[in-house]
Amino acid sequence: IFKLLMKNFKNDKIDTQNEISKIVKKSPSTISVSLKNLQKNGIIERVIMNKSSKISSDIGFKILNGKQSANNLVKYNL
Repeated sequence: IFKLLMKNFKNDKIDTQNEISKIVKKSPSTISVSLKNLQKNGIIERVIMNKSSKISSDIGFKILNGKQSANNLVKYNL
Protein backbone atom coordinates (compact mmCIF):
# COMPACT_ATOMS: atom_id res chain seq x y z
CA ILE A 1 0.00 0.00 0.00
CA PHE A 2 2.85 2.35 0.90
CA LYS A 3 4.62 1.77 -2.42
CA LEU A 4 1.38 2.37 -4.31
CA LEU A 5 0.77 5.62 -2.46
CA MET A 6 4.37 6.70 -3.13
CA LYS A 7 3.89 6.13 -6.87
CA ASN A 8 0.69 8.12 -6.73
CA PHE A 9 2.45 10.90 -4.80
CA LYS A 10 4.93 11.29 -7.64
CA ASN A 11 2.06 11.43 -10.16
CA ASP A 12 0.00 13.71 -7.89
CA LYS A 13 -2.84 11.17 -7.84
CA ILE A 14 -5.14 10.37 -4.92
CA ASP A 15 -6.77 6.93 -4.57
CA THR A 16 -9.79 5.90 -2.55
CA GLN A 17 -9.83 2.86 -0.30
CA ASN A 18 -11.83 0.85 -2.85
CA GLU A 19 -9.42 1.69 -5.68
CA ILE A 20 -6.47 0.64 -3.51
CA SER A 21 -8.17 -2.64 -2.57
CA LYS A 22 -8.75 -3.49 -6.25
CA ILE A 23 -5.15 -2.75 -7.21
CA VAL A 24 -3.63 -4.63 -4.25
CA LYS A 25 -6.22 -7.44 -4.57
CA LYS A 26 -7.14 -7.47 -0.88
CA SER A 27 -10.48 -6.92 0.80
CA PRO A 28 -11.53 -3.34 1.58
CA SER A 29 -11.61 -4.17 5.30
CA THR A 30 -7.97 -5.31 5.21
CA ILE A 31 -6.98 -2.14 3.38
CA SER A 32 -8.95 -0.08 5.90
CA VAL A 33 -6.94 -1.48 8.82
CA SER A 34 -3.65 -0.84 7.03
CA LEU A 35 -4.64 2.69 6.07
CA LYS A 36 -5.76 3.40 9.63
CA ASN A 37 -2.38 2.27 10.97
CA LEU A 38 -0.50 4.36 8.41
CA GLN A 39 -2.64 7.38 9.25
CA LYS A 40 -2.21 6.86 12.99
CA ASN A 41 1.58 6.86 12.55
CA GLY A 42 1.52 10.09 10.53
CA ILE A 43 2.61 8.53 7.24
CA ILE A 44 -0.54 9.21 5.22
CA GLU A 45 -3.43 11.65 5.40
CA ARG A 46 -7.06 11.59 4.34
CA VAL A 47 -8.13 13.94 1.58
CA ILE A 48 -11.69 14.90 0.72
CA MET A 49 -11.86 14.53 -3.04
CA ASN A 50 -15.28 16.08 -3.68
CA LYS A 51 -16.03 18.85 -1.21
CA SER A 52 -19.54 19.50 -2.46
CA SER A 53 -20.61 15.94 -1.64
CA LYS A 54 -20.69 14.38 1.81
CA ILE A 55 -20.24 10.81 0.63
CA SER A 56 -17.60 8.85 2.54
CA SER A 57 -16.43 7.08 -0.64
CA ASP A 58 -15.05 10.41 -1.83
CA ILE A 59 -12.29 10.25 0.77
CA GLY A 60 -8.87 9.54 -0.68
CA PHE A 61 -5.48 8.90 0.85
CA LYS A 62 -2.08 10.35 0.06
CA ILE A 63 1.42 10.40 1.53
CA LEU A 64 1.74 13.11 4.17
CA ASN A 65 5.40 14.01 3.65
CA GLY A 66 6.67 12.66 0.35
CA LYS A 67 10.31 13.61 0.72
CA GLN A 68 10.65 12.04 4.19
CA SER A 69 8.76 8.95 3.04
CA ALA A 70 11.04 8.59 0.03
CA ASN A 71 14.06 8.78 2.35
CA ASN A 72 12.55 6.06 4.57
CA LEU A 73 11.87 3.95 1.49
CA VAL A 74 15.55 4.06 0.58
CA LYS A 75 16.80 3.80 4.16
CA TYR A 76 14.83 0.68 5.01
CA ASN A 77 15.07 -0.83 1.51
CA LEU A 78 11.32 -1.09 1.05
